Amino acid sequence: MQPLGKTLRTAKVENRPWQQELNMYRFLLQYRTTPHSTTGVPPAELLFNRTVKGKLPILQKRNLVNRHREARQNEASKKEYQKRYADNRRNVKESGIKVGDCVLVRQRKRDKLTPYCSDVPYTVTHRHHSCITARNKDGHSITRNASLFKPIQLDNSGETDDDDDYGTDSSNNNHSNNDNGRNEEMYVRRSTRNKRAPVRYGHSLSWTINSKKGWKVM
Repeated sequence: MQPLGKTLRTAKVENRPWQQELNMYRFLLQYRTTPHSTTGVPPAELLFNRTVKGKLPILQKRNLVNRHREARQNEASKKEYQKRYADNRRNVKESGIKVGDCVLVRQRKRDKLTPYCSDVPYTVTHRHHSCITARNKDGHSITRNASLFKPIQLDNSGETDDDDDYGTDSSNNNHSNNDNGRNEEMYVRRSTRNKRAPVRYGHSLSWTINSKKGWKVM
């Protein structure tokens, strides 16, 4: 679409009919005989396997050409360059998960209380680049991207080490349960400390609270 838009704008500036500029002999022929930015080979040569005559005269004799291998090599190098550029811009880091590691799999959230990963541990059996295959103890095998796995470590009991302990001290719980005859009533109290204004420009103001007149300057 970009070369097409350039051709239309050029035809308008030069006061030429745009319908004639978009025909086979003026636009498409020039577009198809121009080397591609990725492959470096004109698309017409890859299609017809010969040099296509354009507006510029060709003095030498036209022979059969085979530039498909050159086009594939240029395309592969261009893809590698684009991958490195995208990885640098996105700060991509290589995953450290390898075969034999224990991992957890990300699961779909059903509600706000759904954990980020499932509690069923899997063992990595195969890895190909960023594609990881893992299997659990029941024999269920899954294949996911490396970003969907979380590495863990299993203790001797088979439980994961990243489980958070939300329990409280049993002595505190027993004390709170048995303390039924407490005298103090739990209620929200206001602070009784003396509030002082900040010292500015060498003047110190002491503020006290007066229950009837509100704030009073001493």
